[in-house]
Amino acid sequence: MNKTALKAIVAAVAFAAAGAATAQEKLRFDNGQSGMIFTPRYQPAGNPSEGRCTIRVWVDDRATVIMRGDEIGIRTLSGKTARDEGSFCTGPLPRHATNFRVAQANQVPGGRLVDVDAPSPRNGFTGSATIDDPQNGGRTYVLDVTWNEGAYVPPPSQAYFDSERACQERVRADITARNGRHIDVDFRPNVRKEDMGSGRDRVRGGGVASRRDDSARFGYECIVDDRRDRVISASYEFRSHESTALR
Repeated sequence: MNKTALKAIVAAVAFAAAGAATAQEKLRFDNGQSGMIFTPRYQPAGNPSEGRCTIRVWVDDRATVIMRGDEIGIRTLSGKTARDEGSFCTGPLPRHATNFRVAQANQVPGGRLVDVDAPSPRNGFTGSATIDDPQNGGRTYVLDVTWNEGAYVPPPSQAYFDSERACQERVRADITARNGRHIDVDFRPNVRKEDMGSGRDRVRGGGVASRRDDSARFGYECIVDDRRDRVISASYEFRSHESTALR
C-alpha cells in the first residue's frame, strides 16, 4: 500500500470518529418524554466575553430546547419527535452566564417562544426555552441565544458535574432496582447541600415514588466527591408512617 492511500485511509477513519463523537443520541428524559441530546458545532467568536448559539430545530406542536455546558437537548412535549437541523455555538454555555437571552430569529406564522429560563444554581445552570407550534405539520425554528461570560468557561470536552443530579440519578436507580422498572420517581426541588470538606458534599432531599395504585414519600442522602465527580454512597428511606409495599 502506497503512502498516499494510507493517508487517505487514516483521514477517513479520523473523520468518522469525529462524526461519531458529535452524533445525536436519543434519550429518555426523567418524565418519560422523548428527546435527544447532542454537541453542536463550534465557531469561535472574536469577543471571548460574549457567547452565542444559533439553534435550528424542527418542531411539530411543542418542544423544549435545553442548554447546559457543551450540550444541547431537545425534548418533545407533544407532536412528532423534534430534531436538530444544524445548530452551532461560539462555545459552551458557562455555569455563571449572565444576560441570558433567547429570541426567535425567523418568522413562523402562529409559532411562538414561551417559558424562557436562564441558567442558575436552582436549575443546575441549565438554560431552556419552549417552542409552541400550533399549526398542522412541523416547521423549522431558528433561535438566537446570547449570553455574557461569567467566570470560568469549561472547554467543550469537559462535561459539568452536577452533584445534586448525580445523587438523584443514583437514588432513582436504586429504587428502580428494588421495585421494578415500572415505577415513577419524582424529586422535590428543595435540595440541601452541605460542604463536608476535602472536596466532599452531603446532598439531602426528598421525593415521591409511585407505582400503579401505590405511592409513598421518601427522603434520601448522598455523599458526593466533587473532585473525582462521583457519588460515593447513596441511601433512601420511605416515610415510616405511610402504608406502602414499596421498599
